[in-house]
Amino acid sequence: MNAERAKEKRIGERLLELLLSTDGLPGWVCVGHPDPHAALRVTIESAAGTVDITRNNAIVALKPLAIAVGAENSGAVVLNGVHAQLVIRERRESGNILGDIKLRLSQSLAVDGSNICLFHTSGGRNFCAPALRRETTYLHERWKMWRTKGPRNLQMIPSELFSMWILHHVPRPVFLVSYGNMAQCNMFPMDLLGPLSIGAFVLGMHSSSPAIPIWRRCGRVAVSAVPLLYKPVVYAMGNNHRQALLDPSALPVPCGASKTFQIPVPVDALSVRELTLEQSLDLGSHVLFVARTHSLEARAEAPQMCHIHRFYQQFLIRQNRPLPSL
Repeated sequence: MNAERAKEKRIGERLLELLLSTDGLPGWVCVGHPDPHAALRVTIESAAGTVDITRNNAIVALKPLAIAVGAENSGAVVLNGVHAQLVIRERRESGNILGDIKLRLSQSLAVDGSNICLFHTSGGRNFCAPALRRETTYLHERWKMWRTKGPRNLQMIPSELFSMWILHHVPRPVFLVSYGNMAQCNMFPMDLLGPLSIGAFVLGMHSSSPAIPIWRRCGRVAVSAVPLLYKPVVYAMGNNHRQALLDPSALPVPCGASKTFQIPVPVDALSVRELTLEQSLDLGSHVLFVARTHSLEARAEAPQMCHIHRFYQQFLIRQNRPLPSL
């Protein structure tokens, strides 16, 4: 009976793949990219003009979906303008628009004479997938959300989830974040983080994380970029989010001490950034940490581990230029 049920399950999964036209890809595709921001241009456009935020944005919370953007005085008028939307375009000659998202400014956080603007979303348009495939996938995702009622399910609003898919046209690097010392520490993967143009680095930590009080107390973390080949071990270290501290010998990667803070970091890291945490702010599902870079050490060159959404990888496949994936 179990064998028969397993066979029926496999048939059902195959039929679903055919219905959704997944091409055998998961929803989130793990890819390698030497420069995640090189191929696409990201702008915020409003009635007041346009500002380039390609290397100046980060997703920092999921419920509600929150996007952090660094704001200099010159760009503040545009970011605060009416009818603001985030637009993602190819840098190729065609300049095709791959998606756009309506934005509304939620709040502004003062940081050393500049500001971090936090935006919520009000729906978007994804142009990377054919209409039938896109709408069928949206319908299936809504059904999964309705069906899944577990207490650990974050239950994003569907429109915000679909906007996050658009944001993942741009490869979003996955980093290993660590804190503590060579006697007691922790290390886990994060992708809700990134540098902003105003010199700040932002991190969105799940509000239930036992690391939050430690971060607020110690004020120091290290962020390590890792190669695509690290995917299996990075995914396995996701369980470390549930722990506060552990013995460095329990980490599944060889580690050494960071340059100044002596925080355990992977010896195979492509780069290591030591951060001093300066502010924290509750955003609902996540806590936003605002940090400054104390040191940045480039160690090696290789495709960095990133996440993109399936729709974007399929778009690239149709053009015979998919990103390398595992």
